[in-house]
Amino acid sequence: MSETALVLGAHGLLGTEVRKQFEACGFGVEAPDKREVDVTNDLDLHPYFLHTQASIVVNCAAYTKVDAAETERDAAFALNAGAAFNIARYCTWRGMKLIHLSTDFVFDGETDQPYRENDPTHPISVYGESKLHGETLVMDKFPKAIIVRTSWLFGTSGNCFPKTVMRAAKQGKPLHVVNDQIGSPTYAKDLAAAIVSLASASVEGGMYHVANAGRASWHDLAVECLNQAGIRAEVVPIATHEWPAAARRPRFSVLDCSKYASLGLKPMPDWRDAVARFVNEEADL
Repeated sequence: MSETALVLGAHGLLGTEVRKQFEACGFGVEAPDKREVDVTNDLDLHPYFLHTQASIVVNCAAYTKVDAAETERDAAFALNAGAAFNIARYCTWRGMKLIHLSTDFVFDGETDQPYRENDPTHPISVYGESKLHGETLVMDKFPKAIIVRTSWLFGTSGNCFPKTVMRAAKQGKPLHVVNDQIGSPTYAKDLAAAIVSLASASVEGGMYHVANAGRASWHDLAVECLNQAGIRAEVVPIATHEWPAAARRPRFSVLDCSKYASLGLKPMPDWRDAVARFVNEEADL
């Protein structure tokens, strides 16, 4: 009998792809939606974990509205920290394998070198604070957990920056995109494949950075998306201060993924290759 994976947040941008990847690899999958299991409500979590047949849990459930978190602090912490703690608690109780998702926003971006897993954290937004607190609670409660930090996620199963750019360009709207924030754009389908590989392998618990290879600015990403889609549009580069936002973003948040690479699993492709596949898949939907 194949193992069963419980995917929390299974209907979001990443969770949808994780669910598909597990199914493609022959796993049984439990994928409750918010109506079935509110992960912030222990009255939902306890009975679900009491009866689940899963041996693997992937926690993709997250509050990801970076700007709104500045005024919705309690909601961000409830989902990104409180729920994460309770999920880790129940995984410990049931002896399950846990993979918990986190973010490059735990760093402040005040460097020019890719971040390693053990580099000092210093979030500069409420969203980043809530995700860091979740990391800490998970590892304190369940040291064998695997925490995957990723960055600049995009995919076909939800809203994301590339979709917004292509939609605006098709509508003839002016495009002004920040070019002084640098990160690692990551395709949800590639990350999902890496998560399933981590779930299947004999991997020690701890922190792993997993993102598509290479680095880009938001402007670079926008231009590449439009080029791959064959959309002609001018993309005007602007500085961060020219695009006011409620939350601060790291200036540089490229992740060093050499620890993940050392596991000998399938390497993450370059972000440009990922964008090409994303655009092709979008065109087929």
